[in-house]
Amino acid sequence: MAMSTCDDVTDDSTWRRTDLSNQLVFAWCGPIFAILFGVGFVIFARFIPALPPSDSAAATAEIFRDRGTGIKIGMIMVQVAIGLWLPFGVCVAGRVRAIEGGRGRSLTYLQLVAVATAATQLILMTNFWGVAAFRAGETSPWATQLLNDIGWFFFLFCFVPLTIWVLAIAPPILQDRSDQRDYPRWVGYLSLWVALLLIPGASILVFFKEGILAWNGLLPLYIPLAVFFIWFVPICFYTLRAVRREMADPQPR
Repeated sequence: MAMSTCDDVTDDSTWRRTDLSNQLVFAWCGPIFAILFGVGFVIFARFIPALPPSDSAAATAEIFRDRGTGIKIGMIMVQVAIGLWLPFGVCVAGRVRAIEGGRGRSLTYLQLVAVATAATQLILMTNFWGVAAFRAGETSPWATQLLNDIGWFFFLFCFVPLTIWVLAIAPPILQDRSDQRDYPRWVGYLSLWVALLLIPGASILVFFKEGILAWNGLLPLYIPLAVFFIWFVPICFYTLRAVRREMADPQPR
């Protein structure tokens, strides 16, 4: 019986170390996601500044024809980045689950659903832009314009599940009473502030094709994009710190 108990403790310890090693890999996927996404989206695809929705079909088709190679490479990089974002979302959800403890799992599950939904939308976005670049010059300009429109709608409407993800993270952080917090309280308040700024843009972009309210404008695109990545930096930093600290003292919370 004593030998069995000792073996069980050893197995639990080994499993715990393996799980924490996985968490560390998942946590590093966050910064890599941000870098790959930025390089693919901004440098290769050159979607910042965004293509104006007021452009004619001919102008849009010409852009996709001229930038075709860059857009294709950029969309491949963005797809890889999204694949890396999924394990990072799982890692953050795992940290939140530890904070929730035995009190519930609802916010953990909500995070996972929100991340999966946003990732699906972003993958579809890359497919539409990739097809537009693949067939640019071979199809009618209006078809390229339509694919471009759909891509932007998938991209900007993903701020809806992203808002849910950010909101689901905030309450556990604010309610955490442990001596060693994974995330400081101000990150919880930052999450609430970011969620408020993410909502308006996605809700109005369907009504405007010009100005700051169009999808290439300040409110639907640049403010949500900026505040999300401002929020994402501390989330990455404190997630990595929490996992490393637990690896140094791998006792269950």
